[in-house]
Amino acid sequence: MCNNDGDVRFRFSYSSSEIMAAITPLIPVKENHQLVVAQTAGNTFYQLPVKNPCGDLLADNRRQDYLEICIPLYEASMTGNWPHAKTILDEHPEVIRSSITENYETALHIASSAKNTHFVENLVKLMTKDDLELQNKNLNTALSLAAAAGTVDIAKLMVERNKCLLTIPGSQGMMPLYMAALFGNSEMVKYLYSKSQKLHDDGWTQQNRGWLLVKCVESDLFDVALDILKDYPELGDDGQVLQVLARKPDAFTRKDPKFIRRFYHKICGVLGRTIGRAEKKSHAVEIVRFIWQRIVQKSKSQIDDIIRGPRTRIGNRDVYNSRMLFVAAETGNTAFIIELIRLYPDLIWKVNSDNQSIFHVAVIHRHESIYNLLYELGSMKDLITPLKDQFENNMLHLVGKVAKKKRLEIVSGVALQMQRELLWFKEVEQMIPPTYRERKNKEGLTPYELFTKEHKDLVNQGEKWMKGTANQCMVVAALIATIVFAAAFTVPGGYDQTYGPPLYLQRASLPPCQSFYLRCCSTRFWQMCSGQRMLLDIFLSPRNARSMFHTPSSN
Repeated sequence: MCNNDGDVRFRFSYSSSEIMAAITPLIPVKENHQLVVAQTAGNTFYQLPVKNPCGDLLADNRRQDYLEICIPLYEASMTGNWPHAKTILDEHPEVIRSSITENYETALHIASSAKNTHFVENLVKLMTKDDLELQNKNLNTALSLAAAAGTVDIAKLMVERNKCLLTIPGSQGMMPLYMAALFGNSEMVKYLYSKSQKLHDDGWTQQNRGWLLVKCVESDLFDVALDILKDYPELGDDGQVLQVLARKPDAFTRKDPKFIRRFYHKICGVLGRTIGRAEKKSHAVEIVRFIWQRIVQKSKSQIDDIIRGPRTRIGNRDVYNSRMLFVAAETGNTAFIIELIRLYPDLIWKVNSDNQSIFHVAVIHRHESIYNLLYELGSMKDLITPLKDQFENNMLHLVGKVAKKKRLEIVSGVALQMQRELLWFKEVEQMIPPTYRERKNKEGLTPYELFTKEHKDLVNQGEKWMKGTANQCMVVAALIATIVFAAAFTVPGGYDQTYGPPLYLQRASLPPCQSFYLRCCSTRFWQMCSGQRMLLDIFLSPRNARSMFHTPSSN
């Protein structure tokens, strides 16, 4: 906390929890004040006292005053009705620093949460610097609530009046800047970061800087995260940021507005090419490269510990569920994996707790972009594909298991989903050594037997889907064939309405337009008949996984 002159006060640093335990009983805690102890790595910070607003109007013996003063002021603060609030404050000026809710919020807290900029502007003019530091029961100042709401103009009003607000932690020790990042308010984060002197202000430690960095990455605020990393490069050494990025494949994919690009290339090609060259690289990729370049300089054991992540004990096994490499393989984060392998090629040999490589995991989750990296390994792929997991499943067994629902739904229609599954099976079948195609796992199943067992329900659903579609198409084809048949056998030109003979009876040949019309009708009739025959074949013939593979693509 700060006094009116900007000096830091009520903050002492200790390196021992024993000292904290010794002096805590000696500190008096009065009404409307709290003792906050925030522990960090190697340091303990005291903030004494927390400044709560006056709670006199919340007392039971002042219930009538609460109803007549606090409730109207609360409503005015919520709706931004400054004239009504000004009337109340003129009659009761002390209420400006009083709690008007049971959570110890002032009118400034309420108006900041409600994003009433004009109301806050007028209110701040009537308040002292100390008034701006008042905290509610959750220890949040009005700036913390404004940061969560994302209203930059309100934050500017308070920060310009009292810069010490930037370093007053709120609930669970969260700084206002962290609150803004928590709610993904990018403009607020950029503003508060620009005012925080690159996190050198009092109150910032390596621990809460690290929290902020991770939260910025989680909220896709990569530009701010990159700035923090450049100022404090050691914050990325523990791998937490990489763990987060491994789960965010979308962060590495830039959406290309193709129609805009085509427009520029056609209408003003020079400008289009200039825009293309000016595109910046993804900040997410820069963050990965920045952190990974530092990590690969560590010892092999340290690198392995960072890649593995925290350990979880399941039964008699140590499981590392946060292994960034395999998390990226599960989510299809190809760009992330490529960046890691580029500086540390030996990662292709890493296996998870089930003895599966990243390529085995990619096959399980049907991520073809990661699987295709095998083709860039040359003959080394023949040493990776035969790997068997703890259940004796090779890569072909793994692709024989039905894909996750999310991956199946990439294509619509159960029959097309089944076709995609068979395409995957045939692709992996060609990749692994021939002798492994008939190997059995611990359940005694070959890959094809496992595929048939796992996809039984999908085959049945696909058969119903195809028959239902064929039945609907047959109705339409029959209607079209009936109309075309009638048109094809209708006498060209019509009849003489007086005597009845065809008009073209005495002519040696039909007019070109009539001749072309007859040819079109005949061709269309033949096509409809062929289509009905194909649909009947689909509707009546039995289906299995192999035959379904050929039918959708060829027909």
